[in-house]
Amino acid sequence: MCLDDKIILDIQRIASLLNTNKLSFDEYVAHGGKFEKQIIENEYSSFGNYCELAGIKRYIQE
Repeated sequence: MCLDDKIILDIQRIASLLNTNKLSFDEYVAHGGKFEKQIIENEYSSFGNYCELAGIKRYIQE
């Protein structure tokens, strides 16, 4: 399984744990997300892109 697939599955895991279809990066980290921002946010992708691939809406906490 490639890293992208692992990140997508982990985002789905956290969203399922929270019983939600929207997720912020802060919530992802606070509830046990396995991947650090440096791994998720790179020149090719972002947390928002991974959320979209996971079928989860991304939102930004203010």
